[in-house]
Amino acid sequence: MPEPSQPPIPGERVRAVAADSKSLGNVVEMATLRWQLAQLELQSDLAAAKRFSVLSGTGCVAAISALPVLTVVLAGQLDARLASDFPWVTLSAGCGLLAGGVLAAWWGWRRFRGEFLGLRESLDECREDLIWLREFVEGQDSSSR
Repeated sequence: MPEPSQPPIPGERVRAVAADSKSLGNVVEMATLRWQLAQLELQSDLAAAKRFSVLSGTGCVAAISALPVLTVVLAGQLDARLASDFPWVTLSAGCGLLAGGVLAAWWGWRRFRGEFLGLRESLDECREDLIWLREFVEGQDSSSR
């Protein structure tokens, strides 16, 4: 191997460049394979998330649908035990569910309005950019006069 102060022999230089290009090719191939693996994993995860969403959504709908039915049955049984002419337990259970639903919807609306940006930040950035451009153009106009 030549000393660092001596110029390399042309044949050795060609071999070194070829070795570097093989290494670079290996790195590019490795990166390509890693990218393909990541894409396959993301596709698999997305499919699993879709399946989970459908199954959990179906389960939630079934559970939510069962709640009023069970409430009516329980309230009916309690009304029968009270031996009243009017179904007070059923009425109070229904009013409680209605009040809870209205309260949850109101709370959700307030939270949504507080968190929803609606491009607010993007529009503010655009306004700042327009102000800066206006100042820049006016500065260019005054310097050219």
